[in-house]
Amino acid sequence: MHNQISFFFYRPQAEAGTRVEAGTRVETGTRVEAGTRVEAGTRVEAGTRVEAGTRVETGTRVEAGTRVEAGTRVEAGTRVETGTRVEAGTRVEAGTRVEAGTRVEAGTRVETGTRVEAGTRVEAGTRVEAGTRVEAGTRVETGTRVEAGTRVEAGTRVETGTKVETGTRVEAGTRVEAGTRVEAGTRVEADTRVEAGTRVEAGTRVEAGTRVEAGTRVEAGTRVETGTRVEAGTRVEAGTRVEAGTRVEAGTRVEADTRVEAGTRVETVTIAETGTSVLGNVGMVVGVVVGVVVGVAVGVVIE
Repeated sequence: MHNQISFFFYRPQAEAGTRVEAGTRVETGTRVEAGTRVEAGTRVEAGTRVEAGTRVETGTRVEAGTRVEAGTRVEAGTRVETGTRVEAGTRVEAGTRVEAGTRVEAGTRVETGTRVEAGTRVEAGTRVEAGTRVEAGTRVETGTRVEAGTRVEAGTRVETGTKVETGTRVEAGTRVEAGTRVEAGTRVEADTRVEAGTRVEAGTRVEAGTRVEAGTRVEAGTRVETGTRVEAGTRVEAGTRVEAGTRVEAGTRVEADTRVEAGTRVETVTIAETGTSVLGNVGMVVGVVVGVVVGVAVGVVIE
């Protein structure tokens, strides 16, 4: 028995099918193979490789440098530290903290309340649920679903094809790439860059200082706040509210029934369609094209 304990401590290597029970400490450099179950409360230290199919239960701490392979289930409350690679198909449950530099691959489900820190790469197909905090510098790749209530911090890169659901907060300085779908009720904060081809759905709030690039589709009912820059070629759909102080650049299409408030600057070659309401004190540069039945209030300035 004494020889067995010494072997485990210095050269721990638990083979496939082994069950390492709760409270056990499996030290640095240990390799726990596929099919092994490492129960709640276990501490698996840095450098350990826990292979595909392993179940690492609630409360376990898997330290930096560990590789937890595809199909592993790492349950709620687990802390997976910096530099860990958690592969495709893994489920990392609510309350888990996955630190900076971790790579969480495609198909992984990272549940509500998880904190995924700056520098983490969360690949295509991943589901990041409501209440998760995705910190600055994180790369959220194509096809990822970012659910309602998620906080996407400044400096995050949200790639093409990502779905950002209703109620998400996209903080200042975030880059939202072309092809992303930003659903109704999302809050896009000041200084965010919304790239060409992005779809910003009805009811979204786009705050002052945001840059909405050419080719973006801003749907009916969206609120585009004071100081936002709406670039040439953007499509601003019927029913959108474009607030005072917004700069609507040349070539933008402002559709019927949009409300353009006082103090907005609408530049050359912007198309304001029939039914658009242009309120008093809007600065309209010479060359703006307006529809036949555009409502232009008293006080509109043609520069």
